[in-house]
Amino acid sequence: MPGQDQADKLCGQAKAAFRQRDFVGARKLYEDAIAADKRHIPATEGLAFVCFLTKDYTQAAELFLRVSRLDPRRAEPLINLGATYNRMEDYATAIRYLRQALAKDRRNADAYYNIGLAYRHQKQFGLSVSAYKEAIRLKPDMLDAHFNLGNTLLEMGSHSQAVRAFEAALQIDPESKKIRGGLQRAQESNTAAKAQISPFGRLVNMAEVEARNKLPDKTFKKLDANARFLDRDKLHRLAREAEQLGTGFLGQIHDELEAALLAVSRIVSENRDTHEWHREADQLEQAFDRFQQVQAALGAKIEEIRSYEESMVE
Repeated sequence: MPGQDQADKLCGQAKAAFRQRDFVGARKLYEDAIAADKRHIPATEGLAFVCFLTKDYTQAAELFLRVSRLDPRRAEPLINLGATYNRMEDYATAIRYLRQALAKDRRNADAYYNIGLAYRHQKQFGLSVSAYKEAIRLKPDMLDAHFNLGNTLLEMGSHSQAVRAFEAALQIDPESKKIRGGLQRAQESNTAAKAQISPFGRLVNMAEVEARNKLPDKTFKKLDANARFLDRDKLHRLAREAEQLGTGFLGQIHDELEAALLAVSRIVSENRDTHEWHREADQLEQAFDRFQQVQAALGAKIEEIRSYEESMVE
């Protein structure tokens, strides 16, 4: 086909320009190739890479999505799409496409690495650590996975585990200054954490207790009998609602979140099939989402009680 032949020729020229880091020339050649054959996958994917490397992330995302539709069997375009949305700081969208990629290829270390990045930026450190560990299991020499695992563990306060992660990274690249810096931070944090643990027990600091318990002087509104009745009735109702939410909060932790965490921990520790790991991780994410919803509702109710009490102060 003339259009495809022309696109193939232009794509070859674009690849040569790309290797020489002539991104402007490569972009023009890829665009010409696509103009000759709109369904030319190598040209579309090549242009997506050029846009990504030149930080035109919006265009890169559009092109990687187009590649995923032109070639739906491959996981790589979806992984690249997830990586692009990570750069755009749209982590929820990144996770969605990376999960689609894992549905096509559950043994792709790059997919787990990118989803680990997204979870870390969402402060879902447990899921991030699990994803990085799975990436390392599939590709033990993935330096960035070891390094980012160390940084995530450090953020979680798991200092000794962070030390081990950075040490594993150094075995891959002993000359890396950034890894040595990470290892030093982890070792210093680990030493400081150990120094704070007293082997002789710890007495209660009564000055701190008194400072916490000391209430500022407040003058409350004077209420007549009817207003006092309404005040007590509202406080009782708010307290009952808070108690019900608290009971539900504890129940959700015990019955759902704790069970989901144990299931994921068991699968990871037993090194079982990644398909099963992925299913349990989905259930954990759903349980965590519901946990956050219940937590937010309880927090809002407590804030409502606090606001009402403050409204009674003159």
